[in-house]
Amino acid sequence: DLSICTFVLEQSLSVRALQEMLANTVEKSEGTAQGGGHRTLLYGHAILLRHSYSGM
Repeated sequence: DLSICTFVLEQSLSVRALQEMLANTVEKSEGTAQGGGHRTLLYGHAILLRHSYSGM
């Protein structure tokens, strides 16, 4: 069933903005992880995808 095979673009950042954000939060986020989603690089942007059916 193709209707459940869709992803939603939840967040998109430039690689530079992502690096700055991570540099500012490394100490705070040590030992924690964000639940769900899949992060990847797409044409120089960091994106967070979420499966529309399962919410993961």
